[in-house]
Amino acid sequence: MLRSIYLQLKYNPIVVLLFGIVISWFVERVLNQFADRPGGSLWLVGIFLTVVVTVLLYQLLLLLLRGRRIQDHAVAGTAPPPRRGLILLFGREETARMAVKPHRDTLDFIWFVVTEQSKSSLNSLPAHWWGRAVSSEEFIHNPYRPEEAANAVARAVSHAGIFDLAPNDLACDVTGGTTAMSIGAEQGCRAWPGIALQMTPAVYNRELNRPTPLDPILLDAVIPETEDEPTDESGHDEADDGDSPATQEPRRA
Repeated sequence: MLRSIYLQLKYNPIVVLLFGIVISWFVERVLNQFADRPGGSLWLVGIFLTVVVTVLLYQLLLLLLRGRRIQDHAVAGTAPPPRRGLILLFGREETARMAVKPHRDTLDFIWFVVTEQSKSSLNSLPAHWWGRAVSSEEFIHNPYRPEEAANAVARAVSHAGIFDLAPNDLACDVTGGTTAMSIGAEQGCRAWPGIALQMTPAVYNRELNRPTPLDPILLDAVIPETEDEPTDESGHDEADDGDSPATQEPRRA
């Protein structure tokens, strides 16, 4: 509450003007008081030097503390490997540009997963801002249903297969869109082992203004390829032989 009021007053031009007038009046009164006293000039010089030394010491202290603090942009993570295809949940232009960055030299195809609102934002941007890659769109009607994002990922992966792109040729950035879309896209990627799942982190400044996107990082590295469980001749999993606790019927008392 208090911080919100402070930020509103800080950037209010009327408040800044009034504050400047008050400070000017106060400084003038102080200077006049010292100027009328014997040795007033020496007092003024002493006050001036004291203020200068205090400011210099304060700046030096800030510099030392800043050197010991972890920088905001130091986000731990592994850079995603360059891929030929990228499935991108589109939200903000700045974030999308950073998501494309690791794949710009190798990218041949890009699939934008968009909603009604983000589609208009995407279409307003310059053509081929992502590079030479061929683009396609996968539309989501309800951005608050994770299954729609999962289905969009599945459609994009199937479309990639037409161009001989295997899942290990693809990456998927789950940063844009709603939280439900990110969850759905992550679940959709789990069904296609080999996809490099990535996110594009961002940091806010001290005023909590619009976040600044950083370099993308991998999530759980590359989704591992799973091996099929051995099956018996009847086609059933050997682990599910009917005697496991999960398949046994409860005993009657």
